[in-house]
Amino acid sequence: MNVIVQPWNIKHIIIKTSDKINLLNQNNTIIISPEILASITINKLNEKKISMIFNTITIKNEEYTHKINNPEIYFKEDSNKNLQFVLKSKKLIYKPAFVNINTINNIEITGKLVNYKNIDINNYFNWFANEGGLDIENFNFNISQDLLNGNAFFGIDKNLDIQSSVSFQSENLSKVFKILKNNNYITENTFKTSNFIIKAIEIAANFSEKKPSYSISMQNGYLSLMGVKLINLPNLKILEEN
Repeated sequence: MNVIVQPWNIKHIIIKTSDKINLLNQNNTIIISPEILASITINKLNEKKISMIFNTITIKNEEYTHKINNPEIYFKEDSNKNLQFVLKSKKLIYKPAFVNINTINNIEITGKLVNYKNIDINNYFNWFANEGGLDIENFNFNISQDLLNGNAFFGIDKNLDIQSSVSFQSENLSKVFKILKNNNYITENTFKTSNFIIKAIEIAANFSEKKPSYSISMQNGYLSLMGVKLINLPNLKILEEN
């Protein structure tokens, strides 16, 4: 690993390595492959900017090997105690659903981690429930030649139930739900219900000559599409206990 401190700007540090980095997260092994390039910049207000560029990130579990190709990660502190970020990747292979022609391509996510400086690593659920959140100001990516783009907010309440919302546009959302159904992520009944809602939205959008727009909410233990409950969500107390 090479650490480069520029003599004309000691608050700009560059880190470069060709070594693989292996991390263990519960039952997952995360392998970050070269080339790895990171840059850290600190301004006069002691606010930091961090950028990281990798070749691949591989995530292995007992069953599958997932891969993120050419990921780029950018962080920037702001004056409101938020951590702004941009995540980019050319391709995400998530088995068994998102492989071959169904890979998730050209990912770009822009957002902020709200009030991140108050995160308690030993009790981040408490921080998330009381003062934090993940605000995704814009996201876009392609699945099966369908562009999905929109925004989202992810949070939890004091009972550790997920309280989140996603708004997005898609011209062929039924394809995505079909992929999920074919790989047993959702049931046949859930697919039929979601497909009925999607077709209704597509017809209405066609009449108004607009791109179909959808909202997904995660509240009170349910994931809902356009207000119709589809899937039961787990309470995060289970994860906290583990």
